[in-house]
Amino acid sequence: MEEEGYRIREDSSIDLSLKNLVTIIIAVGTAVYLYFGMLERLNTIETSYKLIQGDLEKNTDFRIRWPRGELGKLPDDSKQFMLIEHLTTRVIALEEQMKARNKSDVEALKDKVREYQSPKINLIPYGGAH
Repeated sequence: MEEEGYRIREDSSIDLSLKNLVTIIIAVGTAVYLYFGMLERLNTIETSYKLIQGDLEKNTDFRIRWPRGELGKLPDDSKQFMLIEHLTTRVIALEEQMKARNKSDVEALKDKVREYQSPKINLIPYGGAH
């Protein structure tokens, strides 16, 4: 017995109900819509990831180089440094004045101590009783 195979020719016809044809078209359309929706979502996530990765690299570079002063300084930083230098010179000048004053005060106190320690001649006032 010879088997007859299915042969498709130009004049072959398919017997398919309209209900089944519409169902197949809707299923294929839904599958295509879902595929392109997922593809778009993946592209959006990938683009967002690349942007975040670039920002992260820039942030890391900034975080390392800013404290070293390689990226410049803020005007406020320069102003603060000038104020700190000015205050430092004033503090040094005040310390020198305090040292000089303390030295002169110490010398004056030493002179008074010497004065009190030196022997004194007790003179009895004239005509006074002792």
